[in-house]
Amino acid sequence: MEEIFLMPRIFSCKMAGLNETRHIANSFKDILEGEPWYGKPVYTILEEVEETSAEKTINPGDHTMMDLLRHMISWAGFTLSLLRQDKEKAAAYETLDWEKTGESQTRWADALRQFKDIHHAIIQDITTRENDDFLNDIAPLRTYSFRYLLQGLLQHNIYHAGQIAFIHKSLSHRSSAQ
Repeated sequence: MEEIFLMPRIFSCKMAGLNETRHIANSFKDILEGEPWYGKPVYTILEEVEETSAEKTINPGDHTMMDLLRHMISWAGFTLSLLRQDKEKAAAYETLDWEKTGESQTRWADALRQFKDIHHAIIQDITTRENDDFLNDIAPLRTYSFRYLLQGLLQHNIYHAGQIAFIHKSLSHRSSAQ
């Protein structure tokens, strides 16, 4: 049964003349700025957030949209650092995960630019590799492969972008009702 699900993905990559790394890079581009099947791409969702609402929550104690974006930046930076075999920088990103830096220290636009820059670098890194062999390598500081790490980052971005879209929509409805 497993082969049924794997064959179409591999077949479609080969039919399109893509290796698996190109397919992963195209998946990043699609979910970030393309036309993903689930709706708005991640960049569009993030660009719709106003600076004035980035630090607001639906309920006291919940994560803000800024908290979620910083978390997404941490894991993207972690991934890029591992791709570059920079264990020290990866560990630093892991330490910063979910760290509160305060409203005045980071602007939404700056955080969004950082998120985009890191993802651009990830796509650049993986598309300049000679082949897909690295995808089977175990990522430093982890017990799983680079393939699993990159697929996980794709899913992670979609999940948290959905949370941000929900918070943004809820706050917009709340402010228009007042």
